[in-house]
Amino acid sequence: MAIDNLEHNKKSFDDIKCDVVALLVRHSIPFEQWGTVFAKTLDHLVREVAESETLLEVNGSGKLVRKVRIAYVDIYCIAPDGKRLKLVEEKQIFKDGRERRRILDGSIAEKLKATETPNHDMVQRAISEELGIEMDVPVQTRGSRETMEDSPSYPGLAMQASHYYFDVELPGEHYKPEGYIEHQKDKDTYFVWKEIE
Repeated sequence: MAIDNLEHNKKSFDDIKCDVVALLVRHSIPFEQWGTVFAKTLDHLVREVAESETLLEVNGSGKLVRKVRIAYVDIYCIAPDGKRLKLVEEKQIFKDGRERRRILDGSIAEKLKATETPNHDMVQRAISEELGIEMDVPVQTRGSRETMEDSPSYPGLAMQASHYYFDVELPGEHYKPEGYIEHQKDKDTYFVWKEIE
């Protein structure tokens, strides 16, 4: 059983939310506690489902699982002084004042939509959305892996994730020594450069 993402174009946000809540209640997921400390809110999950970034599915063991595909892109650059740098996510600040610091498997992490393939075009979209950089650069693929764990963003909900890894060398004209900020409706994400030793 799953919430069919392909049907969401025909449903309102509230209808999708009702479907999601029904599944969470049926499987005793403590979503009332979300939206505190580092957890995202119920509406965050509903938005992920509505935008086809997350599939909620009951697996063969009868457990509700959040299935996601995530692209991790390591971004490198040579600074004007010749130092080789790597971009890292410094922090996220939510609009309600909460601050979250994460250790990611890449400079940026982007969930793939249901219709996307983990390839050059998807990486370009991630760089555009997260850093505001419109460019076309060579993308190197580093591999992939599968994991099953408790979802850090939605405590109590299992997450089955497909991880895809890429490297990008950022051209010098896009280098900003102060870093980059991704502004979203619910939070701002800050990225800074770190020297590679």
